Amino acid sequence: ACGDAKSKPGFLSDKTLESSIKYIVRRFPNIDIKGLQAITQIRNEIIKSLSLYYYTFVDLLDFKDNVCELLTTMDACQVHLDITLSFELTKAYLDLVVTYVTLMVLLSRVEDRKAVLGLFNAAHEMVHNQSDSSFPRLGQMIMDYDPPIKKLSEEFGPHAKLLCTALVSLSQIYFGRNLSAEKWSTVSYYLFRALRHRERRKFLRTTLKELGLILTDQPGLLGPKALLIFIGLCFARDEVYWLLRHNDNPPLQKSKGKTTEDLVDRQMPELLFHMEELRVLVRKYSQVMQRYYVQYLAGFDAIALNQMIQNLQVCPEDESSILSSLCNTITNLSVKQGSLYNKIFEDQFHMCLEFPAQNRYIVAFPLICGHFQSCTHELCPEERHHIRERSLSVVNMFLDEMAKEAKNIITTICDEQCLMSDKLLPKHCAILISQVVNRKKKDKNKKIAPEIAKPGVESYRKTREDLTTMDKLHMALTELCFAINFCSTINVWEYTFAPREYLTQHLENQFAQALGGMVMYTKDTSEIAKPSELFVSVRAYMNVLQTVENY
Repeated sequence: ACGDAKSKPGFLSDKTLESSIKYIVRRFPNIDIKGLQAITQIRNEIIKSLSLYYYTFVDLLDFKDNVCELLTTMDACQVHLDITLSFELTKAYLDLVVTYVTLMVLLSRVEDRKAVLGLFNAAHEMVHNQSDSSFPRLGQMIMDYDPPIKKLSEEFGPHAKLLCTALVSLSQIYFGRNLSAEKWSTVSYYLFRALRHRERRKFLRTTLKELGLILTDQPGLLGPKALLIFIGLCFARDEVYWLLRHNDNPPLQKSKGKTTEDLVDRQMPELLFHMEELRVLVRKYSQVMQRYYVQYLAGFDAIALNQMIQNLQVCPEDESSILSSLCNTITNLSVKQGSLYNKIFEDQFHMCLEFPAQNRYIVAFPLICGHFQSCTHELCPEERHHIRERSLSVVNMFLDEMAKEAKNIITTICDEQCLMSDKLLPKHCAILISQVVNRKKKDKNKKIAPEIAKPGVESYRKTREDLTTMDKLHMALTELCFAINFCSTINVWEYTFAPREYLTQHLENQFAQALGGMVMYTKDTSEIAKPSELFVSVRAYMNVLQTVENY
């Protein structure tokens, strides 16, 4: 929460405490409270406000102690880890290591960590005449993990043998992700990797789109092609992760080429859209997949297993009974028993909104917000509330921005139609009549005024390749309305959002505002537009609004 300006403790931005906070950060962790007289009057408020943050760091310290003890015990017991032999244990071990490293890195990225801990401890010392018992070790931990990588490499030195054994067991299974450090160290190889990832995303966009079209037309293929679907989604997920992580942590530039261009993908929304589309298909036709594999187990695997059991030359009685029971269970199986990063996210959304060619895929962003409830971590249950509030506000913002953009396009089209309708009014005929009369007089001494363009000339085209502004507006509106109309509702946590309602609300407000403008009321003279002209403008406006349903 300290990284979020809105949820940051108020004391950290209090101008009266600015000098005290600077003093704490400068002297951390050896802080003399004699130099902090400014916080004496508000010491109890500081303790109350910062206790949650402080004791979160204490929990992290306890977690660190327990992990270190567990890793040491596993080393002492000479545990052997191999993903192919003991999957659950190896996975749990590697997950623990990843969680530990992640938390230590996150610890170093909390900008106000020294200020929070130092301010709380100073207030605690003023109230209780002694420092908090955990503060000395907390302060040392903060200093040790700044920067974190150096300290982590030292910590895992004694555990290197067991960790390496577990990691090496992955190399044959995940070959594409286990490359030598020498290859990663060269900039030329990095450039190659960046280009390769860009081409991968290009390939995946096309492939997932085609896969979605085929499966939408033939949902029965979801059963036999399930593995292919999940492989495609995994590859796409990896590419999204790769782009986000490298975009947030760009490598040091060592060559003249601008590699940062390879870390920005304006077509990312299209990939996200096709991923979401496949996910919806899998959830929608889950029973189709379920039925296929239940029948496959009973009709093929059970028979094959039974033949294998009969061909076993030596099999103990207890093992034979277990295998027979397993075979019978599979044979009798029925369908009923079967079961089956924040700122960058917003930046990608706005980039998509500004790129008309990707507008139809922008609905992927609000749809992804529905997944955020699965992002909570069991070690940090209190973040659930923050993630919930954040996801609800983000999906609301996304849908509102989409509706605003569509409303702006529709308003521009309406204004243009009103202008064209206005040109058809009788009051504009006088100029045309005058022009015809002057042409008949053929006064050579008088220069003939250039012919005024008549209403309707905008419909004449020399070639369809030249797109007018109206063409571009209609195209943009078509793409955006496809996204808004892609699904009737979007469920995020316990709330249901209706994208079309956002657009309807914006159009209602805009029409009311436009109607006031079309009346052309002048306060000084109390004049308004002629009823006939007002009627023409309103009718032109309404004609456009009525065509919105066609999109």
